[in-house]
Amino acid sequence: MSGALRIAVVTESYDPLGGGSERSTRQMVQGLTERGHAVTVVAGACTPAAADAARETGVPLQAMGQLRLKSARRLRAFSAFAQEALDGGGFDTSLSVTTATPAAVVQPRGGTVVETQRRNIARRPGAAGRAGKRLALAFNAKQRALLALERRTLAAPRVRRVVAISGYVADQLVQHHRVPASKIVQIPNAAWSPADGCAGGRAAWQRLCRDERARLKLEDQDVAFLFAALNPGLKGWPTLHAALRRLANAPAQPGGGRGVVLLAGGFADRDARALAAQGLGPHTRVLGRCGDLSPAYAAADAVVLPTWYDPCSKVVLEGLMVGRPAITTRFNGAAEWLTPPDGPPRGIVLDDPGDAAGLARALSQLVDPAARGAMAQACGGLEDALGMDHHVAALEQVLRDSSG
Repeated sequence: MSGALRIAVVTESYDPLGGGSERSTRQMVQGLTERGHAVTVVAGACTPAAADAARETGVPLQAMGQLRLKSARRLRAFSAFAQEALDGGGFDTSLSVTTATPAAVVQPRGGTVVETQRRNIARRPGAAGRAGKRLALAFNAKQRALLALERRTLAAPRVRRVVAISGYVADQLVQHHRVPASKIVQIPNAAWSPADGCAGGRAAWQRLCRDERARLKLEDQDVAFLFAALNPGLKGWPTLHAALRRLANAPAQPGGGRGVVLLAGGFADRDARALAAQGLGPHTRVLGRCGDLSPAYAAADAVVLPTWYDPCSKVVLEGLMVGRPAITTRFNGAAEWLTPPDGPPRGIVLDDPGDAAGLARALSQLVDPAARGAMAQACGGLEDALGMDHHVAALEQVLRDSSG
């Protein structure tokens, strides 16, 4: 089949103005629409404000309701709702970005439920803490439903291809669900460059960098690390907090800069006050929730995300696109971009998300201008490789091959 396709995109929740996976879904929908395809979003939950925003983009929306899928009953209802919409919608092909319901193409943007649960167990301290979390998940009706729906989805005959956004997710599909390698297509996660929205090109981006650093009262020698997370605990904030305390208590290096962490996402004024009381005020800036992270990337010198689990972090990818090296862990699918086999490193990958001493050493390494500069230079050329246009083009081909 050639020409425009009628495509259904299935998602648990849709908010064109949201962050994380919802932002990625919106970008993919926009990319497919710009390529001339007729895209309809089938969502389990969509607020009135999000529905209005979707209508403004010209994308039809079929939503089961306004409330998020917080119960096993609503999850199962959503799966049935989505199947009915796909069967009766007259679509040429379909894409599900959740493993809660099958489609012609499944792209588990959140990775697998199995790995998500395992990593949530792993981050609990002590054997008793991990055992308690394992037991809680086993008796949680919603988590049991998610697992059952995922197993059913990945084994469903209507699923022709499963798209993995990183090698880490591809490994999960094989290890946890025995999805045949021949059925998996790896299309690396993608992003829009934070500099794209800066009218005026490179000169305007450089002005934004200077202006934001001045606004945040960062000295020229300060080295700013961006930590952006709506769920700080899962993304490694306790480890980063402990590493910061180590850095703050370490003797200053002659002529060296001061490490400062920019905290975006799930942080508020009370966190700023608590950090100041701990003596970490000079080493932190609380940005809170940011509708646009571009100014934060502009002010930063690097990204830090010592995450316990991330299928492929857009925060790391967006930082790389504007020359910000990163520190993350092997449990982040984006880590594969930091240590390319055929080139110099673009950051540091830690084995243990709970290793505060190791993270402190990594932060100290990137405070050094020579090491950081070499890694930043190695980021050159990634804007095209990590761009959303490249991702959508590859996804479009998979959808076309799975149509009919």
